[in-house]
Amino acid sequence: MAAERGLTPRVGRDRELTTLLDLFQQAKAGHGQMVSITGEACIGKSRLVLEGRRALAAAGETVTWLEGQCLSFGQAIPFLPVIDQLRANFGIEEADGEPEIIAKVEDSMRRMGAIEAHIPAIRYLLAVDPGDAALSAMEPAARRKQLVDAVLALSLRGAQLRPLVLVYEDLHWIDTSTEALLGTLLDAVAGVPLLLLLTYRVGYTPPFGSRSFHTTLTLQSLSEADTVAMASRILGTEHFPEALKTVLLAKAEGVLLFVEEVVKTLLDIGALQRENGSYRVVQGLAEAHVPDTVQDIIMARLDRLGEAGKRTVQLKVLDWREAR
Repeated sequence: MAAERGLTPRVGRDRELTTLLDLFQQAKAGHGQMVSITGEACIGKSRLVLEGRRALAAAGETVTWLEGQCLSFGQAIPFLPVIDQLRANFGIEEADGEPEIIAKVEDSMRRMGAIEAHIPAIRYLLAVDPGDAALSAMEPAARRKQLVDAVLALSLRGAQLRPLVLVYEDLHWIDTSTEALLGTLLDAVAGVPLLLLLTYRVGYTPPFGSRSFHTTLTLQSLSEADTVAMASRILGTEHFPEALKTVLLAKAEGVLLFVEEVVKTLLDIGALQRENGSYRVVQGLAEAHVPDTVQDIIMARLDRLGEAGKRTVQLKVLDWREAR
């Protein structure tokens, strides 16, 4: 999910955001909803989710919001996004050891009431001693059912206590265990204050079948007007060279991430310079090297960090993978 700090002010997506907030209100009233947000890579799926969360917070809504991320290298890791959600739900920190994790799970689930029987399965999912040797000794299929039942019970109980939003990002990389869990969860969501938000790229089709409470929001590329408006907000002025508009429309193609990257790259390399409250072209914009893919964007940003910055990022990635 995109970090809130440093985000470009939102442009467009008003209709989609309004729909998302309306569906939350339906869920809050006890009519559970599922919303699929789909579109090409970098089109703004995660940003719409973030804007939904910010809007609910600004409105003073009391809600439990839990996010799980599917990863390109995580399809062989069962329940990967679910583990993200569980760690957030119980306030588990990276530095927590097994005793702290067990204490947080036990305390929270006992206070919630009615789900104490599922504590061993939740502990098992969090890779600590489940406190039940029988669970560890089960056949994989039987144990998987107990894990699904536990997550289902925890989710439904949590939603009964306070409206719940469960976010699953990038379902095109989902593992089979989480996919099966979502199918089970959907069978029970209709009558509880629970909103499921799923994001995925065009080309992935969720295997859940049609549901009356399922809404799909397909994000399109930004219009020319929205592209220019976004660039204006990044630069802090509505007055910039016509040549920049031409390059933006040609290179960014209405993709939110690329609009931002085109402008920032041109600033970083000095192709655009601020002058008297506006901007002037210092070199040919069309010839400037602007990243063409997400991978190119990542590499360009790493290059701008320098060697020390690159090393810091590498170490953080290694620490994250070891923590998994």
